Amino acid sequence: MDKKEDFLDEIMRQCKESIEEESSINTIALYDIYVGPWKQFVETVSVSLKDILDMVNAHDWYRKGFSLHAANNLYLYNSKANIVKAENKSLIILPEAEVAIDLFHNSKEEFVGTDKDADYYVMEILKAIGRGGYVFFSLNEALSVNTLLLNRKEFSVKYLSEGAVVAQANSLLSKPYWRALMNQICHGAHNWAPCITYLDAVGNLKNQLIDYDVICYESLAYIKEDKDYCIETKVPFEGPDSVQDLDEHKRVAIFACYDPSDPQASLLKGEIALKYLGMYYFDKERSEKGNYVSFKKCYDDRLYL
Repeated sequence: MDKKEDFLDEIMRQCKESIEEESSINTIALYDIYVGPWKQFVETVSVSLKDILDMVNAHDWYRKGFSLHAANNLYLYNSKANIVKAENKSLIILPEAEVAIDLFHNSKEEFVGTDKDADYYVMEILKAIGRGGYVFFSLNEALSVNTLLLNRKEFSVKYLSEGAVVAQANSLLSKPYWRALMNQICHGAHNWAPCITYLDAVGNLKNQLIDYDVICYESLAYIKEDKDYCIETKVPFEGPDSVQDLDEHKRVAIFACYDPSDPQASLLKGEIALKYLGMYYFDKERSEKGNYVSFKKCYDDRLYL
């Protein structure tokens, strides 16, 4: 009887060892399949919205519409963006938010296969690309988060119309405050640029995640409104080469700071304020003729927040 029990115990032990060995082999194989490709990756840092949309459009994927929607709202995460690629896989990395997003799969399981330990493999992938501890969002999760962010109201209005005074105060709207306010409006400092002239701002807007430029003149004295135009007053440019990098087809949302010391601040005497002047296009012909950067008003001048 004892020998029979010992024999059965030995059989069970061997079966257990065989199962454990097979499980270990499978785990290693799955690790190589899911994590292996990410051991060699290419990262492009500080990419623009155009770079991300180009990447999405390059994928022959039936969920492309959802991916484009999520990509178009990446600025809501208040972070710059990088693209990490390994073989035919891509991830969007938002370093300031410590988030990684896969725009091409609806779930973690789909991203790494159907294994029950998908979370483990995702964690290992993030470690492989140097992002251990980051939050990972698949496409459906990214869309859900975008919805929550879109519904979060920083202001009591959904949009600003031309001429809207965003904030107005005697002392509250100090210089750091108006910058912080612009960061809230644009979902991050990388999505807008303070300026004296648009020529200086363009270089700081190359990595924005918004499909239009947002600039804020540090003083109303640097920009004047003339019917359907806004015209700079401070810095002339030297010939047509000065405007060669400016895109006539790109919308520009223009803000300006009122200051009591400005001669044009008569409407808000004794106060500092941030004003939205409207949505414009850069007007190359008028700029060259007038020797100052000029903008022509868009038909739709609303700025949606």
